[in-house]
Amino acid sequence: MPRSFQDEDAEVSSRGEETRDDQTQGQGFIAKLPPVIFRGDKSRNSQYPSKLETIGDHIREKRLELRLRQADVAHKLKVDVFTLLNWEKNRTEPAVRCWPAIVSFLGYCPYQRAETLGDKLRLYRVHRGFSHEAMAEILGVDPGSISRWETGERKPTTEMRRRIISAIQKNAINELPPT
Repeated sequence: MPRSFQDEDAEVSSRGEETRDDQTQGQGFIAKLPPVIFRGDKSRNSQYPSKLETIGDHIREKRLELRLRQADVAHKLKVDVFTLLNWEKNRTEPAVRCWPAIVSFLGYCPYQRAETLGDKLRLYRVHRGFSHEAMAEILGVDPGSISRWETGERKPTTEMRRRIISAIQKNAINELPPT
């Protein structure tokens, strides 16, 4: 009787059973391959923010880099875990009083470089946790003036500029730009 194509790979075992080369023989062991080590760029974990656009993105990125739990970071920042979660999910923004601890935790200021007097005044105020009211009290002006200077809606007078410089050390505000 002629053998079929499938029969060509078949053999008869010592017990008279037909086996095939592609069937597992022996004790049923499965070959285990050595672990593969990939070298080069790791793909980013999906938990990391794709872009660092908000303060919450910066906090989440730093927390994941340090492999910390949200509870650990919340404790360092002296806030509730749900507050931190809301920041990381970009549902809310941190209160001004939290900024000094956030900047300390991140090790940098996530805002762009301040170029105007208003930007520098805002960064100085926020980094120290001052509200508009607290900064206004330091400078002896109303809180609305602080807000308008920071947004660029108004510029302080020459006399007020001198008061700002004397109230805030020049090196802390990164040398004020000329008017």
